[in-house]
Amino acid sequence: MERPALLSHTEMLSGIALGLLTHVLFKRFEPALAEFSLIPIILGFIGSVIWSLSIPQTLSLVISFLSALSSSVLFYRLIAPWHPLHHVPGPFLAKCSQVWLFSRLYKGRPRVDQRVLHEKYGPIVRIGPNEVSLADAASLSVIYGGKPWVKGKSYSFTASGGAATSETALSSIRDHEEHKFRRRIWDRAFSISSLKEYQPAIRRRTEQLCNQLDRLSTTGSLDLQEWISYFVFDVMTDLAWGAHGGQGGGNALIEGIDPDGAIASLRYSLHLAGMTKVLPWFARYLLQFPWVTKKMKQFHIFSRQMFLNRQKRGSNPLNKSQRDVFYHLLGEGSSKGAHLSVNALQADSRQVVTGGADTTVSAITYLFYCLVCNPERFRRLQTVVDEIFKRQPHGQDIDIETLNKEPLLDAYINEAMRLEPPIPFQNQRIVPEGGTMIRNVYLPPGTHIRSALYAISRAKENFSCPDEFRPERWLPGERHPGEIFNAKASIPFITGPYHCVGRNFAMQEMRYVVAFLVRRYDMRLIDGFDRKRFEEGIEDRSLLEIERPLEVMIRQR
Repeated sequence: MERPALLSHTEMLSGIALGLLTHVLFKRFEPALAEFSLIPIILGFIGSVIWSLSIPQTLSLVISFLSALSSSVLFYRLIAPWHPLHHVPGPFLAKCSQVWLFSRLYKGRPRVDQRVLHEKYGPIVRIGPNEVSLADAASLSVIYGGKPWVKGKSYSFTASGGAATSETALSSIRDHEEHKFRRRIWDRAFSISSLKEYQPAIRRRTEQLCNQLDRLSTTGSLDLQEWISYFVFDVMTDLAWGAHGGQGGGNALIEGIDPDGAIASLRYSLHLAGMTKVLPWFARYLLQFPWVTKKMKQFHIFSRQMFLNRQKRGSNPLNKSQRDVFYHLLGEGSSKGAHLSVNALQADSRQVVTGGADTTVSAITYLFYCLVCNPERFRRLQTVVDEIFKRQPHGQDIDIETLNKEPLLDAYINEAMRLEPPIPFQNQRIVPEGGTMIRNVYLPPGTHIRSALYAISRAKENFSCPDEFRPERWLPGERHPGEIFNAKASIPFITGPYHCVGRNFAMQEMRYVVAFLVRRYDMRLIDGFDRKRFEEGIEDRSLLEIERPLEVMIRQR
């Protein structure tokens, strides 16, 4: 008997019921495309093989399934009063899918978008089907403090293009116990005594930077951001894989070029990781295309070769000037060792560069941008730094510990990072069991949150004149009566057990190079420099990155 051209009520209802059931299974999170795509394929197989449906009927069955699923999803996310985040305001499209958040990351300025959203909707904004953005300084200590909330699912995807495991970098590990174990090794690598061992590398690279800037100061304008990028990259490769005996480290400063395209490759990888963290299933498919992964491989090839060279070379545990982070990761000089796998060692040593390079470059570059835009404050810092150097005994290099104690220098650095936090958006966490109340709004357990660090540190409720570069606000004796100042609203390195492990090294590095450059050079922006264009080129898909050149004229003092 020939079947009718249209589906029967039973078959049609089966497709609709399966669509609704699928939504029950995936109602709170974006499913992996591979998982989801199997369902209509299986349904089509059942319809054509088991039910003996014709091709048009099988297509109708699949369409009924997809229609029911999409209608149920949209109704639940947009209208249903029983949705856990129904009471949280936010953009219409953001409630529908993570694709909206992906589009913000693709454009490259999610921190700015966050601030606009909070100005429109308030301190709590829904930015995804199960995700909210918080612009509340008081919540920062709760979320990231002594008992921090679990890292969100966005940490499950790494800049390498793979899923995070115990053999990936420390920052991608979500399991608290595994993170705690790995963190102990890193803490040794950045202890007070270890920081002193890394100081020769900072001094040597600062001298190389000044030599290059001396040469370029007579040739016209230069891109200060480019040379700071070379400086930081070389310092971080020294820190990761050593630079003694003419081996290890990078040569970006000496050669004045990006070594093997590694810096551009690193930034490309971070861009891709930042965007795809909100759609991990999309990343798995995107990375199947050779033209996508080709550029990513350059940094991995570079870092792998540096790793192998360092592993083969070893180090002299008695010579502290030869110690690097790898010394501690590998457990050299210890009878117990660190007991990390080769993959974990590679990932962690690579993270020294990926986690510390672009963040430090952006912080230093933005500080100098603020200085050349504020000549009076530039001159004040020069005066203070000059006095520090004058106090040094004749013939002795400036002691890094001396710079560590200068409050004005820290005030300038802290103010630059308040205005532009190094990692303003990628700080996702999950609300723990029992839920939480923030600003009298209940957030149920399992909700993903992102703290709007840029919006918080530029909020009038936390700082007076929040968009102005005013370093003196960090000096208690120089605040105006009644001035609003909330130091806890600016956490460029995050707080608690997941805080940036290299923050003390980063501050040490920034203090030293900033002090030397300020003392050695007068600087100004080139004529016709477009400040608006420069600021619009500050992006933050993964980390804060300055995409436009900082073109300045410099003159030796």
